[in-house]
Amino acid sequence: MIIGIDIGGTFTDFAAIDDAGNVHVHKRLSTPADPARAVLDGLRELGAPPDAAIVHGSTIATNALLERKGARTALVTTRGFADVIEIGRQNRPQLYALEPLKPEPLVPRDLRFELDERIAADGSIVRSLDPAEVTALAGRLQETGVESIAVCFLFSFLHPDHERLVQRIISNLQSPPTTDVEDESQPRPFISLSCEILPEYREYERTSTTVINAYVAPLIARYLGRLEAALGGRRLRIAGLVTMDMIVVADHEWAPEPDAVATLVGSDGDDEITLDSFAAAADTISYDVLTGLGPRVLRVYG
Repeated sequence: MIIGIDIGGTFTDFAAIDDAGNVHVHKRLSTPADPARAVLDGLRELGAPPDAAIVHGSTIATNALLERKGARTALVTTRGFADVIEIGRQNRPQLYALEPLKPEPLVPRDLRFELDERIAADGSIVRSLDPAEVTALAGRLQETGVESIAVCFLFSFLHPDHERLVQRIISNLQSPPTTDVEDESQPRPFISLSCEILPEYREYERTSTTVINAYVAPLIARYLGRLEAALGGRRLRIAGLVTMDMIVVADHEWAPEPDAVATLVGSDGDDEITLDSFAAAADTISYDVLTGLGPRVLRVYG
């Protein structure tokens, strides 16, 4: 049996095809506080066998973004570029509005941190990143209580070593100690690197995309972790609608690891950001993206 599941804001819908080719449909109320509960209840009501393959689509990440219910997120960037995410671009809904209203950035000013490093436009190093400065920053980040960290350095898509150094140092310093009981009071933060999320030029687009990934990553990881545990080894295929002309399909094993959450982001043509997120246990996950320009493969490193 193959079962398709779509979680909406009001209802969670199920469509199943059994081995004889018969189609069964089912609908139940969604459970926003714990979306996995509606999925599991619906599977039980459908009488789904343990070996049923599940195709799952969800707007959890999109809803979290629109409702501003994502994780407390920090931004680490090149010195002098902390306000890129707030300045944005010239584009605005009302071109001649004398006092245009802009949405508040997902990361407030007090959670944006700058490091003294610089990569040139040709990928060469202008100023090397001092590991001691990163170590000091890791302590400050821990004091803020952030769940997630977005790292976006100037021209890092040409030379990603500085971003990877930040990830390595912060992960090592903030990893919980090896004990029989995990310390829930100081969980390891999620770290999103712009060189992995969107390795392309244009600083605002790369910064905002990386911040969005960091903002929704903990929420998605917790949800998928609960769903994984409850499904008990069933094969799960995740399908997400990223934009009106972009379909993303992923088929892989996954786990709620902080450094293994990837977000695919696209624009609907009106400067609106839509997205879906997937968590993966493998070091490398590939997604086939179908667009009007033909198939394109995005490779994300966890």
